[in-house]
Amino acid sequence: MNQINRLISFEGSKKNKDGRHILYKCTADKYTLGYGRNIQDRGISEEEALFMLQNDIDECNDDLKKIFPKWLEFSGGRRVALRDVRFQHGGRGFRLFKKMIKAILRDDWNGASFHLLDSLYFKKFPQRAQANSELLKNE
Repeated sequence: MNQINRLISFEGSKKNKDGRHILYKCTADKYTLGYGRNIQDRGISEEEALFMLQNDIDECNDDLKKIFPKWLEFSGGRRVALRDVRFQHGGRGFRLFKKMIKAILRDDWNGASFHLLDSLYFKKFPQRAQANSELLKNE
């Protein structure tokens, strides 16, 4: 048995119903992720954080392509704004922006911008929402 398989068998892990690794407390009562990574004390490196971020961005792009058939035709700024909202709210949360999504599907970017600002998102994160709204409207 090689080292990796040995550690996997001894350390174990916790996964959700989709088979993705999730945070758990190990026998030493420390927050742990994957196969025994003590996140609480050790954390992750900048390289690991950037790797995870890129994976999350890729997942956002894949999801946005499913929602918007013309995703790749959108301007760079509009993709940046929508990716930001999708990243912050997750897939389910992003889909709650129903009026904004419908406006985009009609190519109504002013309406999409308006609906983004006419939301709880704007009340909670006004600067971020305003910046994303401007990109939707003006790109």
